[in-house]
Amino acid sequence: MRTAIALFALSVLAFAEGDEGKARGATLGIETRQPTKAEGVDFHLGAIAGRWCGRLVTSVEEGAPASKAGLAVGDLLLRVGDNDLYSQDDLDDVLRVAESGAEATLVVKRAGSHEEESL
Repeated sequence: MRTAIALFALSVLAFAEGDEGKARGATLGIETRQPTKAEGVDFHLGAIAGRWCGRLVTSVEEGAPASKAGLAVGDLLLRVGDNDLYSQDDLDDVLRVAESGAEATLVVKRAGSHEEESL
């Protein structure tokens, strides 16, 4: 059985500023955590060295790029651009090098349906 894929072209990265207005990369406006073993099995995730691929979205800031792109609590963020996400460090690294106003494709498994989508 094939997974349904829906494609959306949206700008998902917003520029974030650090201390004293210095650039510190981009932000999606979400908080994430590692999926549990049960969630990994439920979402049919692949694992490398005991780590599930993906970051479970635990909160989405209203009006943030992720919210505008349609990310919701319970979605599983698998990839940003060409970068698979196995840890918070993976996500932080992608955002740290992103430029202001950059667009990226997010690959997620939707909460409830567990179908893979690109946002």
